[in-house]
Amino acid sequence: MSRVISSQFIPFLIAFIAGAILPMAFAPVGFEGLAILSPVVLLFLLDNISPKQALLRGLVYGLGFFGFGAYWIYISIDTYGNTNFIIAGIITAGFIGILAMFPAVMCYVYKKYINAFFGFACLWVIFEWIRSWFFTGFPWLLLGQSQTNNLFLKGYAPIVGVYGLSFLTVFTASLFYNLCKNNKKILSGILFVLIWSAGYCLNYIQWTHPISEPFPITLIQGNIPEMTKWDPHQAYKSLKTYEALSAQHLDSKMIIWPEAAITMLNVDAKPFLEDLNKTAEQHKTAIITGIPIYKNNKYYNGAIVVGDGHGEYLKRHLVPFGEYVPLEKYLRGLIGFFNLPMSSFTPGPQVQHLLSVQGMSVAPFICYEIAYSHLLRTDLPRAEILVTMSNDSWFDQSEALAQHRQIAQLSAEMTQRYMLVATNSGKTAVIDPFGNIVASAPENQPAFITSSVQAMGGTTPWITFGNWPILILMLIGLFL
Repeated sequence: MSRVISSQFIPFLIAFIAGAILPMAFAPVGFEGLAILSPVVLLFLLDNISPKQALLRGLVYGLGFFGFGAYWIYISIDTYGNTNFIIAGIITAGFIGILAMFPAVMCYVYKKYINAFFGFACLWVIFEWIRSWFFTGFPWLLLGQSQTNNLFLKGYAPIVGVYGLSFLTVFTASLFYNLCKNNKKILSGILFVLIWSAGYCLNYIQWTHPISEPFPITLIQGNIPEMTKWDPHQAYKSLKTYEALSAQHLDSKMIIWPEAAITMLNVDAKPFLEDLNKTAEQHKTAIITGIPIYKNNKYYNGAIVVGDGHGEYLKRHLVPFGEYVPLEKYLRGLIGFFNLPMSSFTPGPQVQHLLSVQGMSVAPFICYEIAYSHLLRTDLPRAEILVTMSNDSWFDQSEALAQHRQIAQLSAEMTQRYMLVATNSGKTAVIDPFGNIVASAPENQPAFITSSVQAMGGTTPWITFGNWPILILMLIGLFL
């Protein structure tokens, strides 16, 4: 009897391990081959079993994947949310359990209705897309995001976007599965060679073009501790940190501070902003900073330009519980996590004017907005430079920071524009239009980066057509 139980347990153990190694395909580890190996193992685990068994194995696979890939939300709940560690653990486990249901249902549908290797890749993409908007969405750990440095697939990014990259990654896994099974071996081998060789060649196509001479920019990393960041008595000390770091770089054309670098409302910080504006104008530079904005009796997480430029940005996609509380009437004050500082924001309009910096159009994104590819595309091809401002110190030095920057890398590849990543404590970087990190700041210390960038014009196929062609092709593939 014990041997029978043991043999029944082994597939679930393998499923959990296969899911648990998948996050290592993403940054900071970056073994992108695991994004192929892990789905191959899952395909073998789905052989010759019922849909119900597939559901359970998919669930365990998902628990491994998201348990090791997204555990870091516990840090913000426990450490900075002033929540009992048991309650924080329950909330985190519930979140991971919900995410694990996506691969679980995917495996069930695959065995119940599809059971074909091409359909597996299509299903994977469809369920990633559903996860990107379901309950406001979690477009994190999308498999295509792991391929930012894969020279054989990243060339597809400006054509098919993140979901197309996910499909090509899982389809590659399906081809390897076929080769291992001796099923359509010649066809699978030919398709693999064609897809990967074409992907390599696509790296040499430049869809966009520079529309300015190279100019200097500076990113400022204040490294303000999260425990004291929102203390009113520390506000001016934080501002002095950013002023001091910026003072020696006023010859840059653009200086960028991270999300909520100024922790006072814009109306309260008016004297400081007027002085900052005067200094920037004297040196013919523009400073973009994150700041809470009070406007029309509402509060926004936003960004503004002072100096040689103009414009404001109101964050469009807010973080549930971090920036607003769903069912606030019932949850506010129940536990510390439901009462985080600045968690009463209002979302800004979906379409807004871009920031203007010395005549150039700059598209800003705050925090995990950069993961929502439909938001990214909303500002294109108008935007000539992309900026993402974040405060990832909510998650200490977990993998979340590297994963976030990798998403920004893919965004640069999809749009072939410079991406400037300004953070509070780590992973501050300048990314070129081909996704290469050309400059990065040391982590966990006040720092700056000065680099040369160019405004980019033109469009990529993904900017022109978006995600819908890929999603429609996935549905057609399932029906076929």
